[in-house]
Amino acid sequence: MKKILILSFLLGFSIVSLSQNLNSEFRYLSLVKTQSKQLIKDNLRNAEIVSDSLIYSKTENKQLASLFFMALGDNYSLINKSELAIFSFLKQRFIFPNDSISLYVEKQIRINALRLNIEKQMVDYLIQKSAPHNLSANAETNLNNLIYWTSKIETKNLTSVLLHQIDLMNVCGIPQFDYLLKWEDLSRMAIPIKYKINYLNNEFSSLSLYQKQLYYKYQTKYYLKQKAWDRAKSSLNTLNNLNPKKPSKYICLKIRTNWHF
Repeated sequence: MKKILILSFLLGFSIVSLSQNLNSEFRYLSLVKTQSKQLIKDNLRNAEIVSDSLIYSKTENKQLASLFFMALGDNYSLINKSELAIFSFLKQRFIFPNDSISLYVEKQIRINALRLNIEKQMVDYLIQKSAPHNLSANAETNLNNLIYWTSKIETKNLTSVLLHQIDLMNVCGIPQFDYLLKWEDLSRMAIPIKYKINYLNNEFSSLSLYQKQLYYKYQTKYYLKQKAWDRAKSSLNTLNNLNPKKPSKYICLKIRTNWHF
């Protein structure tokens, strides 16, 4: 709750000041590209605040917003943050489409995807799904699709960024696709990226015993971190029931659950 209140305040404050600053923020992003990498890095925190404000406000200057996201992607690309560059470019394509820069942005997505060794088929999907003719007339649907398709190229750096966007969606009362709700649960539990695909693409009942054990192990750890002791105990009981022959295997989790630490 505290986190949501803080995000609500910050988002509201940044939206109020956005109308006066967007042009200067875009110009600075364009200027800083020719400066040192450290200067680029120092400016990105403020640029991300502007980015959030643009996505969750009803800005009328959509063309300038699209140029801002293009410049933001360029900045990330210059400091070799390719996954964040792609996310910035996809923000432009999904939220603020602009035919005049479409080919340039597509090229930059492909360049940064190549750096990350993303398969060409996946890159083609990203380009296709964010093309103007595939966008919805509903802005909330496009935002869901932005998070959904970016999650397909998830990295450790992107996980926290996408969770932040979901937090902002919750603040603004924007509903999420079922897939995103499932992805969010897995991500907050800190289940490793390489395992997520199994949980996302399969019914839980069809998973292997090991996959179920892994799920409840991470779920128990998450509840302990949140100090949700009763939920941690319930999750641990389920985990033990899945492995009755080795009751001592999760002794550390049992101690933490019983002693609340």
